[in-house]
Amino acid sequence: EPASASGVQVRKFTHPGLLHTDADFERMRTQVAAGAQPWLDGWNALTASSRAQLGRAPVPLATVVRGGDGENFRTMVEDMERAYQFALRWKVSGNTAYADLAVTYLDAWSSTMTTLTGNADRFLAAGIYGYQWANAAEMMRGYAGWSAAGVARFQKLLLDVFYPLCHSFLRDHNGANITNYWANWDLCNVCGILAIGVFCDRIDLYDEAIAYYKTGRGNGAAAHNVYLLHPGYLGQWQESGR
Repeated sequence: EPASASGVQVRKFTHPGLLHTDADFERMRTQVAAGAQPWLDGWNALTASSRAQLGRAPVPLATVVRGGDGENFRTMVEDMERAYQFALRWKVSGNTAYADLAVTYLDAWSSTMTTLTGNADRFLAAGIYGYQWANAAEMMRGYAGWSAAGVARFQKLLLDVFYPLCHSFLRDHNGANITNYWANWDLCNVCGILAIGVFCDRIDLYDEAIAYYKTGRGNGAAAHNVYLLHPGYLGQWQESGR
């Protein structure tokens, strides 16, 4: 975090962040090249994945529905997982064919999708898939083959379609009693906001996510999700049985 001319610390994100850093990718490349285990087995599992193969075009949707009539979210999940796996294959192998296809998927969805809806499960979708999309995009943001306009358009998709649902849920919990939704509902939306904040260089969103986890009212906040401490500081989480 460099200091500005006034001597005030300037907060900025180091990219790529979220699930993977540059040091992580370098370790992956080094261990795979050396044939070291278990990294090589992990790499072989990725390259054998049906979702990590070239040749399939994306299937973007304008409206994604999770929960209730017209549910179709699995189409998006399939493409999202492919974009992530293509990006990871490129980061480890250096083969730009995978990077180019990842960009094709990201651009297809950001230029098509306008709405995320459904029953209450739409809030799960916003948090989980906002987080996952942001991770795929975060890996690709430094790729020369992804235009600045493409990056900005994907940031807009996350900020306009996914973030508002995450923010709304943490604010009023779909109009329900604060204890109605268990910890995972809060936590996936916290993760979504945090990841979108990093990819979009929005410190305010990152701070919103951290603040909710530390001081939020819902069951996902730190003060509530570990609801019982046993002797020896063994915490029992609200959803341990799941």
